[in-house]
Amino acid sequence: MKFLGTLQLFRNFFGKSGAKPSELDPKVETQLKEAQTLEQNLHFEQALRCYDEVIQYHPHLLRAHLMRGNLLSTMGDHQDALAAYHNALSQKPDYAAAHYNIGDTYYQLKQYDQALASFHLAIENDPELVDAEVAMACIHEDTSDFSQAIACYRKALSIRPNYTEVLRNLGNLLRRLGRHEEALGYIKQCVAIKPDSGALDSLGNLLFELHRPQEAIGVYERALILEPDSSIVHGNLGHALKDCGRFEEAIAHLRRAIELNPNNDQAHSNLLFCLIHDPETSPKELFEEHRQFAKQFETPHIPNWPRHENMPDPDRRLQIGFISGDFNSHPVATFFESVLEHLSRRNNLTLHAYYNNSVEDHVTQRLRKNFDHWHIIAGMPDMDLAKKIAQDKIDILIDLSGHTGLNRLPCLARKPAPVQASWIGYPYTTGLSAIDYFFADRFYLPHAEFDPQFSEEIIYLPAYAPFLPFQHTPDINALPALTNGFLTFGSFNRPIKINAKIVGIWSRLLRALPDSHMILGAMQPDPSYLAKYFTQHGIARERLEFHPRTDVQSYLELHHQVDLCLDTFPYTGITTALNALWMGVPTLTIAGSTPPSRLTTMALCQLELENFVAKDAENFVATGMAWANNLQDLAEIRCDLRNRINHSILMYPEDIATGLETVLREIWQRWCNKQTSTNAN
Repeated sequence: MKFLGTLQLFRNFFGKSGAKPSELDPKVETQLKEAQTLEQNLHFEQALRCYDEVIQYHPHLLRAHLMRGNLLSTMGDHQDALAAYHNALSQKPDYAAAHYNIGDTYYQLKQYDQALASFHLAIENDPELVDAEVAMACIHEDTSDFSQAIACYRKALSIRPNYTEVLRNLGNLLRRLGRHEEALGYIKQCVAIKPDSGALDSLGNLLFELHRPQEAIGVYERALILEPDSSIVHGNLGHALKDCGRFEEAIAHLRRAIELNPNNDQAHSNLLFCLIHDPETSPKELFEEHRQFAKQFETPHIPNWPRHENMPDPDRRLQIGFISGDFNSHPVATFFESVLEHLSRRNNLTLHAYYNNSVEDHVTQRLRKNFDHWHIIAGMPDMDLAKKIAQDKIDILIDLSGHTGLNRLPCLARKPAPVQASWIGYPYTTGLSAIDYFFADRFYLPHAEFDPQFSEEIIYLPAYAPFLPFQHTPDINALPALTNGFLTFGSFNRPIKINAKIVGIWSRLLRALPDSHMILGAMQPDPSYLAKYFTQHGIARERLEFHPRTDVQSYLELHHQVDLCLDTFPYTGITTALNALWMGVPTLTIAGSTPPSRLTTMALCQLELENFVAKDAENFVATGMAWANNLQDLAEIRCDLRNRINHSILMYPEDIATGLETVLREIWQRWCNKQTSTNAN
């Protein structure tokens, strides 16, 4: 639990039990201490006999009833524990500690209404009982009643302003809800009072989500000084280092996190996400690392995969589940939403959302309307979630996260649905054999070429995903180079994608065109480490223009200053590439040897712009030079790009939805055929 346990709370109530320790017969006090010692040494039955003996001779000793109930609760005998607490209440109905412990027991039984009622009674009888407020906050948090949770945490702080656990809990909840600036005040206050590794880790997480990774790194390093063997802090530090392009250090910390706790699935996924950005990791190594994740988190569950009882009828209405933490203002939702709208109108599909997040915004509200069932699963244990998915009788479960944040892959490794697939959220294999299919298109993953890099079978849609332009997109302007007299390159990819190697390749092109400039958007508050990369390759700082993260309108308007975007490698852009194309700006890319390196290639090929796809670094520089010497053609392409997109399949989500529905029916047919064949044998 996040609040004080019954034993700890009870010790705060010694003076309210009806008899002070000093007033007890010394023999009784000795017996109680003996029972506590036996309990601490896990000799539960002997401890229980001691408590029973005390109560036999001192039936009005409330403290003994409470301690006996706590022991029974620890033993898992919750009903007898409740009886013990009620025995105390029968003698003292206003006994706040007993009401609290009854609430605690109901909480463990997940009987939340009864728990809340008991905590309210505890507070009625002791308005200063701060831990009852905290307990209610935790219940409201668990049941996604976040406004009530916040109110209870704040009431607790009004009673005890420096209660660090509450400051941290409230800060973390506000962070989960996307209210980062509010959260920062509470977390900083917590750190000021009690700067332990847990508080520092929470502060680091918050700074990271505020796009201040450099500051987060410093905070995590302080936490590691206090707790050098914390798997969680090593993992979070590695995650932040990755975002600053410090891959070697990031990988070292993530591996240390896994070494300290092999079951730290978040560190495993962060390591894999880091490796798909690392230009030094080979395709073979990348695949093997993903399979290692499966070995740790899937292999132990394979013998216990359920025998699915779904009716093997190939033509019946299908229960389709989508699981993600990104059903909000996120690129995944941007690609998914228009397909979902059309899919929701199909009469032979029932759509379920499994949302692993607490953030709810205008996009969440729009998405929710297109699902028949909406399930909030944030905080739900993997085993419970797997049972829920099975109870919902999901036929096909589609993961939209892969190894990104808020994924539930350890749950999918339990095979909760008979057919499972991966789509959109992660541009590579999950590594899990429990996930049967990976949805792609022919431009993204040409037939048979990338099969060895996937544990899933690749299934092809008409297009990987549609494009949904920003509603208030600025108009396309004329090619800036025609009036500037020099070429301006651009990059709007996340800083994590910009590594020293790709800056070296960009710099070769910038050196070959000494009058050219480069604009870099979506930058962190301090981009000095990136400027240093360019300086090391002979590119003066005045040729670079760094812009911080901004609103969508301003971000798109920056394209008015850009002639040609330069792609990152080995993890190329897709959202940024499509937005740039919509603004009339092609992206020069390298079609690499791993799936993440082909995302921009996919978009360009859909629009028949293969002339912007390079084979390698040498060809990348040569192609950039060629376009610099052919500005008229570049200007004509700019003017026509929005028209090209409007007439491409990227703007026809209904066709992609139809293709997806066809694929869903096909893979369901396969499962049905397999069941029929198995039963026949």
